[in-house]
Amino acid sequence: MKKNAASKFIAGVLVCACVIGVVAPNTMVTRAATKTKSTTTGEKTYLFAVPEGGWSSCTTKVKYSEKYVVGEKKNKFNSRTKSYSYKLAYATTKPKVRVGNICIRSSSGKTLVTFKKYKSEDVIYDPYQWDICRSYKSTKEKSYSVNTKNYGFLPYEVTCNNAIPGIHADSLTLKLGK
Repeated sequence: MKKNAASKFIAGVLVCACVIGVVAPNTMVTRAATKTKSTTTGEKTYLFAVPEGGWSSCTTKVKYSEKYVVGEKKNKFNSRTKSYSYKLAYATTKPKVRVGNICIRSSSGKTLVTFKKYKSEDVIYDPYQWDICRSYKSTKEKSYSVNTKNYGFLPYEVTCNNAIPGIHADSLTLKLGK
């Protein structure tokens, strides 16, 4: 009796091993690695002369990044983030920072798509270095050839009412192809 029970147990273990060996490889999911491309301005300081009000300044750092999955012929861009930090110094007039929407442009500069929906993300930053730090993410998916000449474009501006000059406009670009 003991020999028969042991034989049944071993047979059951072998059947389970065979089933796992056949089913498990077919249920495995292969996931491509997500990569990130990004660009940043580094720290830039913009000065504004305010008549009868002294000087105002705004030191900014703007970053733009794209997350994508590499394909053989096309890369799938599944999210993008725009983030910025700034520190202000002013006597009478406070500068303001405005970051626009990310858009994808062709090599000729034609706008192909503008991403208008973003969700705010939590940010940890050093309050001794920056007054404000914000980050926004768009998750609309777009695919482009791995050799595309398209590029991402993120405009931003720093303004100061009644100042000379009253506005400094700048932008970041990010190549999406190889």
